Amino acid sequence: MKLTFIRHSITNVDPNVSPLLWGLTDEGVSLSKKLAQSKYVKDVEVLYSSLQLKSLETAILIAKELKIPIRTNDNLTEVTSFTRGFIENYEDSSKLFHLDKITRINEGESKVEAVDRFSRAIERIVNREINRTNIGIVSHCNIMSLFAEQFSEKNSYKIHNQMKTPDFAVLDLDEKEFDVMFGSWWE
Repeated sequence: MKLTFIRHSITNVDPNVSPLLWGLTDEGVSLSKKLAQSKYVKDVEVLYSSLQLKSLETAILIAKELKIPIRTNDNLTEVTSFTRGFIENYEDSSKLFHLDKITRINEGESKVEAVDRFSRAIERIVNREINRTNIGIVSHCNIMSLFAEQFSEKNSYKIHNQMKTPDFAVLDLDEKEFDVMFGSWWE
């Protein structure tokens, strides 16, 4: 079985609105449709999405292009340390978080708590879709880079830095390794 992890497309960042409600920009809409044409994404049979608006919009656009069903799972959401308000110095905070210099931001989840939540969600999805060969997961940069670290020689911060918006990676679940890693779609 393959898991195709898809990072949401380009987002309209508004510090006056909760990050949970940020939607896609016009360019983000266009890139989501383009991403659906990738030879790797075309093989996805069902999409699971976080309920955060940017992921859900990305999933809807891809599913419409591929004519496949969408399901949601709120446990696919971003690390809550990054969703409890606007973060002024996002890049610096993200680096400190990924490199274990800080445990939490905005009293949100730690890395361990977030990966545990996300991993349990993936396990339930895989068990539900046991007869599928390729399941798409539309989610967020920090949580997916933390999860991907388990199957990569790179640490989560390096994965985070190579991940584009939008982006994807394909995990061969049987082999426990990535066939395609984040960042390669843009090369």
